[in-house]
Amino acid sequence: MYGLKAFNFYMLVERERWQGSPIRRDGGLRQGYAAFTERLTRFLHHHEFWRFRRSPRVLVLLGYDLGRFTAANSTLNWGHVDLLRLPWALLDDERSEELGLQPSLLPTAWLDRLTALLRQRSIDFDLSDSHVSRERLAGYDAIFVQSAEFFDPLDLTAIMQHARKVVLGPMRPTRDAYLRPYEGFPQARVVATEWLEQVVDELAPPDFEIEPPAEAVPHTDGRTTLLFLSNPTDAEIRTRLRCRDVPRFESVWGDAAPTDDFELALPPYTVNIWRET
Repeated sequence: MYGLKAFNFYMLVERERWQGSPIRRDGGLRQGYAAFTERLTRFLHHHEFWRFRRSPRVLVLLGYDLGRFTAANSTLNWGHVDLLRLPWALLDDERSEELGLQPSLLPTAWLDRLTALLRQRSIDFDLSDSHVSRERLAGYDAIFVQSAEFFDPLDLTAIMQHARKVVLGPMRPTRDAYLRPYEGFPQARVVATEWLEQVVDELAPPDFEIEPPAEAVPHTDGRTTLLFLSNPTDAEIRTRLRCRDVPRFESVWGDAAPTDDFELALPPYTVNIWRET
């Protein structure tokens, strides 16, 4: 729904170590898998899905140099874990709360809080790193940049010059990628993790809103909208879709009449696709 670029049918026919291919090696069809692939292919061609695209107004950038630093540091920290018989829980960020550590101090705390707030408000966003092409930067209303005390000044200069609105966090960088000091862009807006909610509330509301963990992601071709409504959990979700306008939708599968009633019951692990009429 978010990072969809293409459909790959390379594993359409079963081969060694390939599981779940819709066509078996003897040429027969694997029930369920083949029906799904046929239905999906019919949907792609009928709606010419290659003409549709998402239109997120927010870009979230991961600090490229921070990622390099984290990767390099991870190869140095725990070289003797097995020899010292240290418990793996000490090295697992996901279990940090069990150990009494503060999640706000984790390297990804700022990003985790930001993306959680965006999803809570059904605000669609793109995710990239700070080496993103400059041409893309001008296409967003707001760009959030993960920053530590160091950041490549050339990358940050390009972001500041091409973007409409830039928010850095959780720290203002004062050193380059080689940890050499430089003036850390005093004009840049830096927001700590605990103040992110106020900044996200400044963003324009989305066209479609739904209570998490359900997700609503529109794809458009400029004339009509395909709305993907998903339930990524193992339990049914009963919720309501809120729209800025009041459009009518119909199921792309033809299994429901056109409706403007947005009280929804989403079965577990399903994606509903609706087309604006």
